[in-house]
Amino acid sequence: MTTPRGASTPSRPRLRLRLRLRPTLPTGLTLAVAAGALVLTATGGAVAGTMITGAQIKNGTVTSADVKDRSLRTADLAPKAVARLRGQQGPKGQPGAPGTVRGYAHVVGANIDRQSGGITVTNPFTGTFCLTVPGVDPLESPAVVSLDYAHSSTSTEPNAPQGAIEVATLACPQGTFGVRTFIRTFPSANTTVLENANQGFTILVP
Repeated sequence: MTTPRGASTPSRPRLRLRLRLRPTLPTGLTLAVAAGALVLTATGGAVAGTMITGAQIKNGTVTSADVKDRSLRTADLAPKAVARLRGQQGPKGQPGAPGTVRGYAHVVGANIDRQSGGITVTNPFTGTFCLTVPGVDPLESPAVVSLDYAHSSTSTEPNAPQGAIEVATLACPQGTFGVRTFIRTFPSANTTVLENANQGFTILVP
């Protein structure tokens, strides 16, 4: 194409190149960083594989700051340390309500060997006991009686004698608790014999 004389020649677009230069570290610093990375790489496995045991810890150097909060249990402490965790004894509580038992006695043979106080007993007949409990009317307050196995004729062997007991107020004078005790024997397979016999027992009057 021929350009007419006197006409201006069109200009070509100029290309603008932008070069982004990466900052460089001084040569000495670069070598130092590389050397440090090499050291960490070479020793990382050795450090991870090293365990610190109690033998390597000097006594008295571990403090509260070295122990995770709320991580210790009583099983981790010495017995003396656990005993020190107990608080002081609290104040004495209020007295309880009076008991409901007004009298009790333990009878062996024809005698009382322990009781609540003031109770007397007589043994007018074999197997019959009459007991007086101060301030208690037998017609208004029933009694509870139980054989004392250690002082009775009861045995756990087959067909062996057995002790028995019952409340029998009518067998004693008015104003006393009547108790009757027996021994039950088995002379044969179809025969049972009940005889009066002194047996040890406990009487309780609610």
